[in-house]
Amino acid sequence: MDSKKNKPLFGEKGLKVIEVINNVADLIVLSLLWLLFSLPVVTIGLATAAVYHTVVQVICNGKGTLWTTFIRSIRENLRHAIPIQIGIYILYGILALECYLSYTDTRGILIVPLICGIFLMSVLKALELYLYPLLGHYVLTVGQLFVMTLQVVILHIARSLILLVAWLIGVAAVVSYPPLIMIIPGAFTMLSYKICTPVFEKYIRVESETVPQE
Repeated sequence: MDSKKNKPLFGEKGLKVIEVINNVADLIVLSLLWLLFSLPVVTIGLATAAVYHTVVQVICNGKGTLWTTFIRSIRENLRHAIPIQIGIYILYGILALECYLSYTDTRGILIVPLICGIFLMSVLKALELYLYPLLGHYVLTVGQLFVMTLQVVILHIARSLILLVAWLIGVAAVVSYPPLIMIIPGAFTMLSYKICTPVFEKYIRVESETVPQE
């Protein structure tokens, strides 16, 4: 009798299903928060960093609440994230201009400059996919942030390609069916956590929480 009373109401499988449902609901909320805080455009990186930190702290580690953790991360990273994002946009603009000029050249399409421009834009995107998780979740100086990002991209090309392809698939999915924006940012962040965490923990030996706990 006692053993039956101690069994979970829904059983172990039922509890796992409930946990999955709760996690999906949390990812939807985080996706909507990401969308809301990304509306100014220059805050996309800031929102991305906050979502990553919140996924790690709340969903994966069970610490704090979604709203509190997300907003604290926004406040903590505001000073660095926006200037970094503006700088990245400038680089994208330069590379996009190079690709455009190479494609519309009066002598015909300049294949080598065009391919180089596309390649460099892909590398820049790969750097972004590591940079904002590092910014959001680890205590690093700006110099350490950029050195670590470059190091990870160069030394872990396979992971970088997986992240980049996953990001492209996510973008294509949202373009094809816009309502998916309600889940794609959170789901991609969870995938990013699975891919990035082993790499980050390999190189970083400092406190990971940029946002103080309650």
